[in-house]
Amino acid sequence: MQTNKMGGDMEVNKNKFIEDWGTVRENLEDNFRWTRRNLAIVGIFGVVIPYLVYKGSVREFASLYTFCLLLYEYMFRVCCFRCELVMLS
Repeated sequence: MQTNKMGGDMEVNKNKFIEDWGTVRENLEDNFRWTRRNLAIVGIFGVVIPYLVYKGSVREFASLYTFCLLLYEYMFRVCCFRCELVMLS
């Protein structure tokens, strides 16, 4: 095993497994292959989940908009009813 001197003449022992992992990570684009599993992962996290988040957001805003319209209509009726009572008295 190779020993290097680093940081104030302290000996450092390289871990073979960490060095191999780093090499694989550095060359990932050269070693990558499209497989059914990779396509499924890209499909799920790149298409399906963003679509579901979008649809959920649109549905939430639509329901909030409907709620606000109903609230406005209710407040308008209450206000008009009170105005009619004031005008009648």
